[in-house]
Formats: sequence, structure tokens, C-alpha cells
Amino acid sequence: MESQQIYQGYATLELSLEDKIKLDKTVRYVVPNFLFYISQARDYINGNVAAKAHLTIFYGFKPEVDLQMFSSQIRSIEPTNSLIVEDVDYFRSYNDEYQIIYLAIAMNDNLKKLRQICEKLPNTPSHQLFRPHITLVYIKNTAVNQLESILNDLREKFIDTTYNVFQLTFCRYGESIDRVVKSWQSDF
Repeated sequence: MESQQIYQGYATLELSLEDKIKLDKTVRYVVPNFLFYISQARDYINGNVAAKAHLTIFYGFKPEVDLQMFSSQIRSIEPTNSLIVEDVDYFRSYNDEYQIIYLAIAMNDNLKKLRQICEKLPNTPSHQLFRPHITLVYIKNTAVNQLESILNDLREKFIDTTYNVFQLTFCRYGESIDRVVKSWQSDF
């Protein structure tokens, strides 16, 4: 039960539907289906997740952080319309069952401000090394020997790509919907 309380909430920036479709198509082109890791226990860990892509900007809010507390802190943040991919990388799942391949996003001034605000709210210190990212795919551990090749192919396709975002969302595990905190018009 302890881990459910530690990893209670997170904040995301939502990508446009057009960008999600492009991400999904590219991942399906590069990563063979048989390498996708599918969790029986967690429906959000389901192989290619690019169709649900979002930029996770902070992970590990403690349970006492709620929508109202979060919203009051981010009122001054200006829109972050452009996100630039700086790298494609991976990390292992906490239980070593699979690898998570993600797009690492270059930090701009607004992302830095948003991150600083999030860090001031009660959070889990173990996530201090957390890097804002867009999760692309969960792959099986058996794919480790193909991992470098997959990463190189994805880097070729994604590095320096720009994505648009249109809303900031506060999310809590165990709730069926995410809460939109702030929306803005974009040019896409």
C-alpha cells in the first residue's frame, strides 16, 4: 500500500490529436508488435502508448496535493506551445518487468517554471532525477538485445521534432479522469 500513496499524482501537458496520431504511426513502424510489453495488471501499461501520448512534467505528488492546491500555484504560467525533442532514451520499470522508451524534451523557460512550482508542492524526493518526457512504448525485457537499434531508429525519426501542447492536466492515480487545470489556444 505504501507505493500507492507515494506515487499519488502527476502533472502533464496534453499533445494535439494530430501529434498523437503521428507518434503512434511512427512507433508502430519502428517497433514490432511482438516486442510490446502488455501488463495484465495495469491497463495503462499496454505496449504502444503513443496514441495516448502526453508530456509528463512531474511525477510523485503526495496524496495531500489536490487539484485546488495545484491550480492555485500555476496560475502565472504562460502557455508552452512548443516542445522540442532532445533525445530518445529508456528506463527500466520499477519491478524490472519491461523497458520504457520515451522522448526526452528540451527544457524551456516555461517548463522550468512549471517544474519549480511542482517541486515546491509535497512530493516524493526519490523522483528528483525525474526528467520530463513523453512515453512512447513499453517493451519486453526480452527485447534488450534489440533496444539500441530501436533507440537509434527512433532518434533518427524524432530528435529535433517539435510538438504542440494545448492544456495542462493534473492527474491522480485511482481516479478515472484527469483534471484539466489550464487550457490555451494554439496555432495548430
